Amino acid sequence: MKPQTAKVLNYMMFEPNGITPLSALSNCGTFRLSERIREIMAEGFRVEKGWFETYKGARVRRYYLTNPRAEARRFRRICSGRKS
Repeated sequence: MKPQTAKVLNYMMFEPNGITPLSALSNCGTFRLSERIREIMAEGFRVEKGWFETYKGARVRRYYLTNPRAEARRFRRICSGRKS
């Protein structure tokens, strides 16, 4: 897993409101959130996506994990090199 992808996944595990492109840029340093999400999904993590509206009326995509606790355990196994 790429370092930026791991940062995005780690952020999503501890942020119940999910991640947006702006929060990905400011907290994880990635401009291409949709690509990082694709990589996370390719690893087998379940990611939900939806839209939310800002106070100025802009629609922004938000991604979040469906079961953050289970995904956190899986992430730790991947990082430690153990098989599922």
